[in-house]
Amino acid sequence: VVHLRRDGDEVLLVAEPDAGRRDRLVEQVLRLNDDLIRSQRDLGRRQREVTRAQGAAEDAGRRVAQLEAVALAGFTTRSLDEALQRLLDLARAALASERAAVLLLEEGGRTLTTRAALGMDDTAFMTIGLGEGLAARVTGPGQRGLVIDDIARADVRTPFLRRHGGSVIVVPLRLDGDVIGLLYVSTAEVGKYADEDLRLLEAVGERAALAIGHAQLRDRERRIAETLQRSLLPQALPEVPGLGLAARYLPRGEAGTVGGDFYDAFVRPDGHVVLAIGDVAGKGLRAASTMGQVRAALHAYALEHADPAAILDRLDRFVAAADDMATAQVLVLDPATGAMRYAGAGHPPAVVGGRLLDGGASPPLGVGRDGRTSASTVLEAGDRAVLYTDGLVERRTEALDVSLRSLAAVCAGEDASLDALCDRVLGALLPGTGVWPDDVAMLTAERT
Repeated sequence: VVHLRRDGDEVLLVAEPDAGRRDRLVEQVLRLNDDLIRSQRDLGRRQREVTRAQGAAEDAGRRVAQLEAVALAGFTTRSLDEALQRLLDLARAALASERAAVLLLEEGGRTLTTRAALGMDDTAFMTIGLGEGLAARVTGPGQRGLVIDDIARADVRTPFLRRHGGSVIVVPLRLDGDVIGLLYVSTAEVGKYADEDLRLLEAVGERAALAIGHAQLRDRERRIAETLQRSLLPQALPEVPGLGLAARYLPRGEAGTVGGDFYDAFVRPDGHVVLAIGDVAGKGLRAASTMGQVRAALHAYALEHADPAAILDRLDRFVAAADDMATAQVLVLDPATGAMRYAGAGHPPAVVGGRLLDGGASPPLGVGRDGRTSASTVLEAGDRAVLYTDGLVERRTEALDVSLRSLAAVCAGEDASLDALCDRVLGALLPGTGVWPDDVAMLTAERT
């Protein structure tokens, strides 16, 4: 009887060999048992190595996905603020941290201001000098990020860092070699972060800087385009005896890009009033600048021609020559009699007294189409005409004719003034979130 042990377990082996073979058999059994134990240990070690390798591969895959998401944040969000919040979400998740913040360099280039934060109250938001305290230790030439194991014991005076305590990592955000900000994460656990965490946050910071730079550029272009567009729209509407006028222009929500919507109202030499509204294809600076050219051309052609169709024919050739596309609606009104002629080029119909003016429709401007025709109606005393761009009525979830009927019904209501009418129409047709899918321009007239 031989007692064998394998990894602490007792195994009982009973053998009854011939007396002459017993010793050799026992030796063979022991050798086989040793081989078995070694094989099992090797197998266990290899299984653990495979498990560790799989875990490392999964961690690496997650980190690569996180870095890719950081790089895309500036391209898939609608504004700088939204991009910063997305970046902080990703940074905090990547480092399993409780708090995160981004400080960006102000335009003067000397101060860093907290632009976004997670896990921190509003009192933590502050401004620090670029060459002060912790910022000076990570933003100099060739300096990298910094890990602080216990902020309470470190020589750091920055209030928003000291307020929460624990471990901290701060890395600079550099774009084309220039510092544009700081990225910060922290946790209440002392000594949590290792050098590999610093390397990961530095990689996040490199991609975050590119995303932030793109978002800043896009925001700057949007502000310039909006300023340009507003400067090209009428600064004031004309005062015409017997005719009231009011207008509105709303850019594409809070974070969208500016489009090519425009409106105009002016008096011809014969005393007739031209009411025009339109939309140039595209978004951004180019659409805004093209809109200014189209509006100026329309104004000039309307001084030459009293017929809206003739105005649109001339404007069509102008837009086609520039290889652009646009839509427009033109009304020419005699304020003394109310006689009105109108024509549209690919544009939604005007509304008068709660009814849609469907006549005078033709293809958009820029297709090289001549021979448009105008339609006629009368704007009676007390009647109101409403011109608008498609951003007011186009919905992904609703057919256009349904939206147009809704608009006509809203316009049929009673309002004390044209301004009140504009506000009521916009309130009824646009979502209350303050964000809508397209620019909206609106021009209204009332014969008094």
